[in-house]
Amino acid sequence: MKFLPLLVLSASLLASFIFWGGGTSGLIFFVLWVAAPVIFSIVASILNLKKIYFTRAIPVTGAVVAALALLPYYESYSYDGTDGQAGLIFAVMPVYQLIIIGIASAISYITRRSNKDAA
Repeated sequence: MKFLPLLVLSASLLASFIFWGGGTSGLIFFVLWVAAPVIFSIVASILNLKKIYFTRAIPVTGAVVAALALLPYYESYSYDGTDGQAGLIFAVMPVYQLIIIGIASAISYITRRSNKDAA
């Protein structure tokens, strides 16, 4: 059960690279930007498994955020209209994901610190 967030995040990262499908080398920064919340959550999950720093809340939050972002990404990817703003989700969604992960990290840090102070 403790490997579930890591598996979900790895599958999400793999799916993003499959959907990217190669392309030009100029898009690699953009793909890394879209995958940044998932990559951060994978690193946090690995560090959590090694008991280095992070609590389990951060990888679980990353897995939930990655799963919730799949539908808007798929809808934008499969949109065949003429509206040019449909692709903005790829620029904006990572910001929202990183903000949610940051809030979860802050809450986890504060509660972990207050538990250590109480003990």
